[in-house]
Amino acid sequence: MSSLNIKSLSEIRFTTSLKSHSDIHSIIELIVKQIKEIPQFENLHINVDLIVYICKVIDQILADSRLESVDKFELFKQIYFALFPDTTEKEIKTIKMIIDYLHGVGEIKAVKTNFGKACRNIKSLVKVVLGVLSLS
Repeated sequence: MSSLNIKSLSEIRFTTSLKSHSDIHSIIELIVKQIKEIPQFENLHINVDLIVYICKVIDQILADSRLESVDKFELFKQIYFALFPDTTEKEIKTIKMIIDYLHGVGEIKAVKTNFGKACRNIKSLVKVVLGVLSLS
């Protein structure tokens, strides 16, 4: 049996989507690790200062990276669930309202969602369906 040449594997590069996926999970791990260094961070569940901190860190990291079209709130939720796995949907809704308020008063930047992209996709789908129906 021949030995595996691990060095040659390093020459194989991730595709853009795999690289993006890998980068996002690295960001999550980095932020979670940093927050877990805070003594008794477990007591900071639904803490406005922690929410602001996570949002600002996400903004800074995304501004410094080449990642595009990242849903910041989804990224926030992944970080939050990694820190507080027992967070309920009701608590997530409360956190979303806090984030919306903080954005409204200029404390943080807008949470990017894929709503606009979803609307464009729906419009495209409707056009295709209408085009098919008109051919019938």
